[in-house]
Amino acid sequence: MSYPHKLDMHDRFSVHWFYNATESKFYFKVVANTTGWAGFAMTTNYQSPGMINYDIALGGMRGNTSYLNDYWSSSKQKPELDTKQDLTLISAAESGGNTTLEFSRLADTGDTGRDVQIKNDTAIYMAWAVGQDDASDSTTFLKHADKAGGGRGHWKVAYNMMTGQVIPETTKAAAADMRAPAILMAVTAVLQIVWVVLVH
Repeated sequence: MSYPHKLDMHDRFSVHWFYNATESKFYFKVVANTTGWAGFAMTTNYQSPGMINYDIALGGMRGNTSYLNDYWSSSKQKPELDTKQDLTLISAAESGGNTTLEFSRLADTGDTGRDVQIKNDTAIYMAWAVGQDDASDSTTFLKHADKAGGGRGHWKVAYNMMTGQVIPETTKAAAADMRAPAILMAVTAVLQIVWVVLVH
């Protein structure tokens, strides 16, 4: 299967996708540098604190058995297994320390409370996480490592998933967000200099 769109979110994780307009369906491939579980998430707000409103696909290879499940994250706690499973696993493989998952889902799953509905004007932010070990079952899996440990991350620029194009307004917002700490540090340094001058 060919995937015209690709995003390398980390040296440990990439996502490939395409939209079949005839089927109103998305096809995804994720490649994760892990022999444990691999998780891919979509949200409409990257600033959402604590993984709130993350639509998550989590899967892997447990021995010779492949698995993939649909989850909804409403807090920093373990994601909740969706009562309505809207993902279809196409293939799963583990090779050379990498796990590859291919799956599909409808753009509009009908599960408005626990799935991100993807429209042509929807700004989608993507996130990822990996586990060291595989999930024992659909509700039993260990938490990912922290960001510094290379266990998770998110992309601050949004995409139109149907066209595969970056949404320009979010590029500006992400750049401003990344500049903010540097500006704060610069202002703090200037204030410290002024304070020293005034004291002496």
